[in-house]
Amino acid sequence: MSKPYILAAEDDEEDREIMGEVFKSVPCPAKIEFVEDGEELLQFLAGHPNDFPVLILTDLNMPRMNGTQLLATLKQDIRYKHIPVVVMSTSAWQEDVRLSYKAGANSFIPKPNDIKTWSHMLTTVCAYWFATALLPSS
Repeated sequence: MSKPYILAAEDDEEDREIMGEVFKSVPCPAKIEFVEDGEELLQFLAGHPNDFPVLILTDLNMPRMNGTQLLATLKQDIRYKHIPVVVMSTSAWQEDVRLSYKAGANSFIPKPNDIKTWSHMLTTVCAYWFATALLPSS
């Protein structure tokens, strides 16, 4: 993949569709790729050993490997621990937030519940990670 990309792990098909559609209208220098859970995300990374995403977005509650388990795995692997990870969840439970940061999350964002809020959130994420923060080169 030549263009920088965000890799998003999201098990909910409707959320993937919404994110994909909204992302088309968001000013962002990266494209977005989707996988359905943490295990699939790790398989995707293993299949692209020289082409890492610049940012990972992950749902917290997913089957097979949830967001916290994914974070722990990524942050313990020298190949992937440099990639910023943003957790998105419908949960606002403080224990989920605390455990996500403890596992290595770079941010925790409540999942939006309407298109306008999705657009605002993805615009803000792109503005921060691509126009404000400095990202490590792959």
